[in-house]
Amino acid sequence: MMLADDKKELVFLYGAQCRDGMMDSKLDRAEQVGVGIAPGSLLSVSGLPVMVSGDGRGKVRGEIYRVDPKLLGELDAIMAETARIVGNGNCRRKRITVIEVKYGRPAMEVWGWQWEDLEGPQELITSGDWIDRQTAPWFTVIALACLLAGLLIPGVFAALVTPSLPVPVAF
Repeated sequence: MMLADDKKELVFLYGAQCRDGMMDSKLDRAEQVGVGIAPGSLLSVSGLPVMVSGDGRGKVRGEIYRVDPKLLGELDAIMAETARIVGNGNCRRKRITVIEVKYGRPAMEVWGWQWEDLEGPQELITSGDWIDRQTAPWFTVIALACLLAGLLIPGVFAALVTPSLPVPVAF
């Protein structure tokens, strides 16, 4: 959405593009407007988040920022480089509708980067949130470690505490 008073644009960033991600230093020059949900699907391609337009059932969670034209151009360049690194499909900036969920604002028309013509291995991130995808395996590992510890430690403790019986010696 073009804001007449300051010529800044609203953009939707998702996955590693968000604050604390690969664009963190760039986003110091942007104003975060909110957190939003956009229609589409979030995929992992070559270990990077990729948003594609969906069939109307999927959603992608991201952040909404107000950026100046210079930063918008820098974000375009970063996404073009990301497309080169992924080496699969085309990444294009398009107008998308985002529902802001943090402050309850009405739907907004913003710029977002979507991918087309993807081929090869892709993993669907069903939650639509890259952060959820990143942290879930850790919880699984911790839960498994707790389960194993609960099963193994009592047996080890019992073996240490139980007095051993003398072994008969044959003459």
